[in-house]
Amino acid sequence: MKKVLGIIAIIITILIIAIVATPFLFKNQISSLAKKEISKQMEADVDYSSVNISIFKHFPDLTLSLNDLSIVQEETDTLISMKQMLLNMETWSAITGNQLNIKTIVLNTPRINYVTGIADASSAEMVEEMVEEMPDKSTQDTITEEPFLVKLQNLSVINGRIAYLDTTEQMHAVVDGINLNLSGDFSEVKTLLDIDFNADNIFYAQEGETLIKGFPSSLKAQVDADLQHMIFTLKDNNLKLGVLNLELDGNVKENGPNYTFDLHLNAPVTDMSDLLGMIPESYASMMEGMKTDGKITINGNIKGDYVDMDHLPEFDFKFSVVDGMFQYPDLPKSINSININATITHPDQTSTDAMVIRVDNFTCNIGGNPIESKWNFTTPVSDLNINGFFKGNVDLATLKDVIPMEDYDIKGKINADIRLKGCMSAIEKEEYQKFDASGYMSLNGFWFKSNDVPQGISINESTLSFSPKEIDLKSFSARMGESDFTLDGKFSNYINYVFSDGTLKGKFNHKSNYINANEFLDQEDDNIAETDTSASELFLVPDKLDLVFTSNIRKMLFDNLKIYNTTGKITVVNRKAILDNLNMQMLDGSVTLTGVYNTEDTTKVFSDMQMVIDNIDVAQTTASFSTIRKLAPIATYAEGRISLNLNYYSPFMENGEIDIDKLASQGYLSSPSLLVRNNAALDELARVTQNPKYKDLKTGPFKANYMIENGKVVIKPFKVVVDDKPMEIWGDHALKNDMNYHIKTTVAANELGKDVANLVKMISDPNKQLPVTVNIKGSINKPSVSLDAKAAIKQLQKDASKGILNGLFK
Repeated sequence: MKKVLGIIAIIITILIIAIVATPFLFKNQISSLAKKEISKQMEADVDYSSVNISIFKHFPDLTLSLNDLSIVQEETDTLISMKQMLLNMETWSAITGNQLNIKTIVLNTPRINYVTGIADASSAEMVEEMVEEMPDKSTQDTITEEPFLVKLQNLSVINGRIAYLDTTEQMHAVVDGINLNLSGDFSEVKTLLDIDFNADNIFYAQEGETLIKGFPSSLKAQVDADLQHMIFTLKDNNLKLGVLNLELDGNVKENGPNYTFDLHLNAPVTDMSDLLGMIPESYASMMEGMKTDGKITINGNIKGDYVDMDHLPEFDFKFSVVDGMFQYPDLPKSINSININATITHPDQTSTDAMVIRVDNFTCNIGGNPIESKWNFTTPVSDLNINGFFKGNVDLATLKDVIPMEDYDIKGKINADIRLKGCMSAIEKEEYQKFDASGYMSLNGFWFKSNDVPQGISINESTLSFSPKEIDLKSFSARMGESDFTLDGKFSNYINYVFSDGTLKGKFNHKSNYINANEFLDQEDDNIAETDTSASELFLVPDKLDLVFTSNIRKMLFDNLKIYNTTGKITVVNRKAILDNLNMQMLDGSVTLTGVYNTEDTTKVFSDMQMVIDNIDVAQTTASFSTIRKLAPIATYAEGRISLNLNYYSPFMENGEIDIDKLASQGYLSSPSLLVRNNAALDELARVTQNPKYKDLKTGPFKANYMIENGKVVIKPFKVVVDDKPMEIWGDHALKNDMNYHIKTTVAANELGKDVANLVKMISDPNKQLPVTVNIKGSINKPSVSLDAKAAIKQLQKDASKGILNGLFK
């Protein structure tokens, strides 16, 4: 008996030792196996800070935890990371065989980041640790090694986060605060799955504007899962998106690479008031205290196979609003009688072109102003067919009784009746007789004033008439403060522009008797006279436009700058504004501009201009144009008239400022005469030569060729007579004011200084002109002037020698 008890004790001891030792004996094997399998399944590299293995936590099962787990794709940032991944599994299955029996997987604080498009610095700020698009596993080489089977019973996610960024479409979405519990016996052929999912916040932004924020969601469902045939049938379930409750019935089947759907969706009748919780954050404050009424219903069906975006299952969805109403607090009138019936159907899963979108009824009444519309769209892929109308009469003065407008004053009446019927192909082929487009839109007695537009805008009348070919702007007469505008012309290809991403075309004539541009500018801007873009944001020309404006402005005031008789043509096309011989009279002279402002590449915005400036006043020019002060700082101290003929390439930075270091230009500047005075360089020249006459210099006629490159203005050698003295001038200065100029001229012998005083005494004419080179360096405000008198001294020595010899032979 003692022997038997001894043997049993030994066996128990061995078992205890084995149980305790197993996690440690096989730790490396389990860790290596985990890394290998996750890496293979995710097509990525896997790493973690530590592995903990325990057999006591869920005895006799094995508990494996991977801490600080990261899953990284090659040559990308982190794809998935989490604080801990915990697996509870049968111990023996983790050690032997090719089947891993996992009872529970817990993902603690997982972060899944997904990015598509072209990543840049701004996208990195929007989403942390995002990576490029995951590879399509269907294109990978087939793995021929023996499959590793995994049986799972429960999956839990604690405080997860999924972030998505599409940099091309400027779309950013985040689902945060994810908690999930998924249970079922995945080892069985058939099982009942229990799903309990909720997310604290859904965030969605498009093109920088937040549309959804603080939007909770949840799903509670039971699913009959046939894992052998991959058929999943929905039983009791409820999907909640914000305040919207959705019910789903039916099943989904995995059919090879495709999915087969047979689903019915229904949203119980929802009050309009519930929709206030779904208003985008940027508009939520406007809705505070709003009264609402009316009912909303949503239902639909999905049936058939999903193959790809060109082969969708059959579906139909219906959306309706009955007797809807909105009314702002403390306002007497409401937007009421809102009734909408809309459907989208896809009856043929073999062709997306079978899709039909219908708005059978859209009516509402805005404070006594009725609006009615109806639309039907068919064959959206092959040839979009449109049939619909919009009709409405709105007295804008009554809107203040419906919409809060404390800072606005608006009046006027809009009348519209527009009808469209036909196929897009008729427009594209210019077969306008096959497309019915008719109607009008008029605006009369319009007046608008706000804090941003204190001078007010008035439009006496504006009438648009519609035809299949074009919209005819028959009249447009407006005033803004002291400024007047009249416009007439025609839009063409507008149907393509609205419904098919086409280009809006048009030709217009613009006339103004007087424009006071100061009324459109920020009067607090101390740099209002700066006509370059250094004080403004970068302006991008809109896309999908091909518009031509022929302009005639009799008089325009910009700060103190008066501009007369502006004429020319401006074309807006392909994100460019093209100036074609834009002529104007200003600064007692004339200016002609030809060139382009190009924003095709939004990262490389530039202007490329040819300018002819004829006989303008230099003092007024430098006072009005900061660019001239940078290109020719000496002009600040000049009086007279100048003419310029130049090419000018100016790149812009993101903040709208000119990139001075990359600016390039070439051309010439000419003048019949300039008077230069009150300049530090001339004062220094007068000091060096001890002759005060150099403080004020008056030139004769000259023409100077120049070029700008690498941040420097280079003046090529040119000749000019200054105070009856011939000079040759050349040199350069940085656009940041460092100068390096040279003047080849002559000075009187007695202006060469003390060092040559003895030589001067030896010549018969101390006022004799001798050749020197004046070097001007330093900055425009703190110049350094020196004389290169080597040639002069040599001439003095020669003349002095002649003087001595002449004295000896007398």
